[in-house]
Formats: sequence, structure tokens, C-alpha cells
Amino acid sequence: MHTARPISEIRAALLRGELSPADLIENALSTAVWRKKSGAKVYLQLDPGHVRSQIGRAPVESPLGSLPVSVKDCFDVAGEPATAGSQFYASTRPVPSQDSWFAARARGAGGVLMGKTNLNEFAYGITGENLHFGNCEVPARPGCLTGGSSSGAAASVAEGSAVIGLGTDTGGSLRAPASFCGLVSLRPTHGSGDFSGCFPLAQTFDTMGFLIRHLADMPLVASALLGIGSQTVSTPRIGLPDGDWLDGCTPDVVENLAAFAERLRGAGCSTHSFETASWTEAGALFIPIQAYEAFANHRDFLPRFRDQYEPAVRQRIEFGGTVTKEAYDRYEQRRQVFRELQTTRLFREFDFLAVPICPVRELQDGADHSGFRSRILSLTTPASVCGWPVLTVRGRGNGPEDPAAHGYGIGLMARPGADDRLMGLATWLAQRGF
Repeated sequence: MHTARPISEIRAALLRGELSPADLIENALSTAVWRKKSGAKVYLQLDPGHVRSQIGRAPVESPLGSLPVSVKDCFDVAGEPATAGSQFYASTRPVPSQDSWFAARARGAGGVLMGKTNLNEFAYGITGENLHFGNCEVPARPGCLTGGSSSGAAASVAEGSAVIGLGTDTGGSLRAPASFCGLVSLRPTHGSGDFSGCFPLAQTFDTMGFLIRHLADMPLVASALLGIGSQTVSTPRIGLPDGDWLDGCTPDVVENLAAFAERLRGAGCSTHSFETASWTEAGALFIPIQAYEAFANHRDFLPRFRDQYEPAVRQRIEFGGTVTKEAYDRYEQRRQVFRELQTTRLFREFDFLAVPICPVRELQDGADHSGFRSRILSLTTPASVCGWPVLTVRGRGNGPEDPAAHGYGIGLMARPGADDRLMGLATWLAQRGF
């Protein structure tokens, strides 16, 4: 499968003429179509004719020349409806006539936009479930959910119908699917890019980023899509969480973090623990701020479409309507204090922090996951509240086809604006076999 190879190898084959753009895209398309016919809920919009019409429009010398790129269906793509994972949203507006900023970046860098991918409704969920369009499962682990909300984005890369999946991350929506699917992802510093043409969830925390297979490809894709450079790192100082903050994780997840830390030390990193007692405040700040902003974004829709929302999503949005402006302002003031305190405290001593992404290894499709959201948000919200960039890497295993890689993602966090340092770390780790 061409799309399973590192992007660097695909580009080299294209430049040498050993692989044609048409063959690459047809390979990706055949995977997408076959999987869709087999019942996979990866794409909400997939038009082979539209995909083929893009072949050859950009030179293969472009940064992402002829590479298949999937787009989470909260981003506009010209000529295609945008559902945001909802059964009613597309009917409230014309079919977009132009690309969202992020889709335009991918197209402008030479990427071929494959189609619009599945997501939790309005991106307000983290399991990969969608009552309207079906649940998204890990391609190599049938019966297990991808996590969300960038569920189809992750599944498209894991199945091989795309080499890059564009998505968003508010409270873990790139990080969780990357972990469950054995992929790597980047959630950049909050405020990176331009959300024009994307339906928001909660602007205080929303970020746009991507999922790919191979860690060594991170700097190329981050540069092409978000203009992020790469700064060389050496002997990184990495902080590891201490205390009962990890109590919500299963024992194997905790053991995986310890094993990953041992690998880091063996590669030449210095690691030390840091206190996490104060991190419990992150979720208490994140949830009401997110809900308040989500309610504002849905204020006009709720009276007209209340019964068409998924019940759990509607409940979260309506909770936001109970948060007063005065309470929101107090939460926001506390968030700023939390961010400044944690950033100053931790990144004076460490270059990066390493934490588990998911508290469990897998989510069974059809099971009750009502308690999962609070458990995973306890792990992901410190970075979300602080606006830190997060590089998700595999804690073990070799890729999405390797069952050992599923569910053991590690989040490597840096101070705001240090995305280039994360890209340098990605290169450093890839050179050492991570």
C-alpha cells in the first residue's frame, strides 16, 4: 500500500517518476471506496470524480504534491456540503463556494483533498460515536472506537485512504484518536492558523492540526500546513507527572508511561517528576468555559433544531446556557492565572512534559462510555487550558497495523509558541527509533 510508506519516501518516488500521482490517488481511493462499501463510517462525503479532478493540478515538487489529504467535516471545502457531524447543519447554509483556511492551505501545498470525514456531532465528544452517521472504528481493531472527535480523520490515515488527516482538537480531539489508532498527531499552540470556514466548538480552546503515520514526517507537514519551523534539540529535559493524577488510568497505561520514560533515558534524555496536585483544577475550568462558548455558537440553532441534536451533545450545550456571563468571566480569569502559573512553573525546569493521552487502551463500540469523558479530560485539559502545543507519539508499537501500538499514545507538551521545538523533538526521537 503506497500510503503506508513515510511521506518522505512517497515524495521521493513521485519526484523520481517511480510512482505517478494518479497511481497514488487511485490507491487511496480504492481503499476508501472498498472500506465504505464494507460498512466503515470514515467519510461523510466521498466523490471519486471530484478527487480525480485534482490530480496533476499541483506539481509533485510542492511540499504536499499529490498527497491524499482527508478533511474533518467541520471545515468547508468548496463544492461540498459541510455537516459538522449533524443531520441539520448542512441545510442551514449554502454549499460552500470556497475552501476553509485550513483546507486551502492543504490544497495550496499540493495536497489532493480526498473527502470529508466523520466526527462526533459538532465536534462535541471524544469517543468517535455519531448517532446520525454511524460510529467510527479503528480499522485494524474492529469493534473498537477510534476516539474523537477527529474520528474519521484518524481512521482515514490508519486505513490508508489518506496520508494526512486534517482535524481539530479542543479537549483532546486529535490526541485521543491518534492514541487509539496508533498514529502520531500535532495539536499546535492555541491561536495557530485561521479558523475561517470552520464551525467552532469553543474558541478559547479550539485548535486545528493533523494526524499522520510516521513521526519523522512531522516537520514537513507542520511547515506546509501551519508554517511551523523546526529547531534542533539536544539532551531534552522531560518532566513526568507524579502523585495521584494518574489514578484514573488503568495499570497498563501507567506502566506504558514508565516504560516510555525508560526509553527516553536510554536515548539520552534527562527525566524528573513534577507535582500534579494543582492540575485537578484544569477540568473544572475547561468544562464550563467550553460549554458557555458552545452554547453561544448554537444559540440560533437550539430553538429550531433542539430535537435533532444527539441527546448527550444537546445536554452539554444546554448546560452552557446555565453559565452566566459573570461566572464565565471568573472562570476565564482563573484560567489565565492557571496558565501563567503552570507555564512558568514547569517550563523553567523542563523543555517538554510527557503524559499519557488516554486512561484506557480501548473503547468497545456499543458499550456505555458515559464515564470516559471525565476520565480522559483529566489528562488532556491541562494542555487545553494552558494553550500548550502537544505532539502525540506512540508509546509502543510500530504503527496503525500493529495492535501493540493502539491506546498507548504519549502526549509531549511544550510551552506556548515552542511548536518548532516540538518539531525538533520529533526529529530527535525519530532518529532514535521512537
